[in-house]
Amino acid sequence: MWAVDSRDRARDLADDQHLARDENRARDRVRAGDHDRTRDYDRAHDHMVPMMQPERPRLRVVTLSNGAGERMSERLRLGALAERSDIGLTVLTPRGEGHSTAHDSDNRPADLRSDGMLDGSAASIGDGIFRPVPARRWVPGCWSGRFDTIPGLGATLASLQPDVIHVHQEPGSLLALQAVRLRAQVAPAAALLIESEQADMGVSSGPTTQLEKHVLRRADALLVRHKVRLELSRAQGFTGHGVVVGYGVDRRVFRPGLRRAARDALGVNGFTIGYLGRLGPDSGLADVLEAMRASKVPVHLLIKTRGTVAAQMRDEIIDRATSLDIGERVRILAPGEAPDDVTFLSALDALVMMRRSVRRWREPFEHVIPEAQACGVPVIASGLSGIPTLVGPGGWIVGERDAGLLARLLTHLVTQPEVVEAVAAAALAHIGEHGWLETVTQELRRAFDTALQARHLRAPTQRGWLGYPALPDSLRR
Repeated sequence: MWAVDSRDRARDLADDQHLARDENRARDRVRAGDHDRTRDYDRAHDHMVPMMQPERPRLRVVTLSNGAGERMSERLRLGALAERSDIGLTVLTPRGEGHSTAHDSDNRPADLRSDGMLDGSAASIGDGIFRPVPARRWVPGCWSGRFDTIPGLGATLASLQPDVIHVHQEPGSLLALQAVRLRAQVAPAAALLIESEQADMGVSSGPTTQLEKHVLRRADALLVRHKVRLELSRAQGFTGHGVVVGYGVDRRVFRPGLRRAARDALGVNGFTIGYLGRLGPDSGLADVLEAMRASKVPVHLLIKTRGTVAAQMRDEIIDRATSLDIGERVRILAPGEAPDDVTFLSALDALVMMRRSVRRWREPFEHVIPEAQACGVPVIASGLSGIPTLVGPGGWIVGERDAGLLARLLTHLVTQPEVVEAVAAAALAHIGEHGWLETVTQELRRAFDTALQARHLRAPTQRGWLGYPALPDSLRR
């Protein structure tokens, strides 16, 4: 994996063979009863351990993340990452007009809430690593943070001198561009890792496309959720390392076994599907309503919104449901009555995510899908972009805008509850194989290593630990 001088390889091989020979001789002496010489085995073994398990350097990472201030899942992931002894993590969370100042502490179950932190053995998501910083918003009303920058970011990076600058924002954002420029000025040795939530590239305007190409060509590594996103980034000019890492689910927060209490808390009866996310033309709720009307069995729909939602969008859904004579079966939770995500998901028989392709909208990674599966809830989703891979065997894929097929599927699930139970079990097994938080934090550590290696290989210097070019002493302190 790393380019190492052939003479170094030969010398290392000879040392390994010599140590292995000494260890084998010591073992033979122990078997022969020569206990006085067992110290030779101990000495050989003690000498081998440091070579076989070299101490990994403690990386200093600065993460720029809008989501860390608004999504519990992001704070859980970064909090678990900060607990690693080989990483020193600082998270800057931009705060611009329109951003929530809450840390989504209300999304945690009551038994895990303690002064804004997870207590017990759960990962801390306190403010120790999070630094809210002011943001300048160049396009008012843009909730995504794509057009935000951080005043004074250069001075912050200069003082922290990170090994890795981790930008959890799309490559076509002004924050990613700011990181590219400031890295060159104040932290040229630092690796730049861009993390993208998009499942596809969408349709962008000319300036945004050029900005994205500019950032991708200067990034050392790109972290994505789906392989298709990486392939499209290659077409945009990205030549660095690509890493595919899922979004970890904390099993101490999203867990099965809460169904009865959750349904009682929300007053849910009968077969209930649910939607958790932003309301908009891409949500596919229009198809869900049509399918409910066409279904031969009564199906209830429970909706919990995320982010700022205009009252007009709520009214449009209610009016549409009323016109289809299913208004009494559709319920949108008001902000005051909305429970935490775990309770909401646990109350459902299935989560429905019938996403639509919308021009100039870039499909994000659906965090709620693995969260629902971790609660033992199967998922009904459209085949848009990378969603089928994400759902896996833990749900059903319906064609985009195919309300007729969705109606038939709902009828089948209501009349065959054993099918729902079987797929719910498959959902738990699927998330257990691919999405637990501890697995993802290990993959993130490897992604940081990959970015750092790529950065140093662009400007070769004296080699350091395990083939990495040696870093300046100032970055190792």
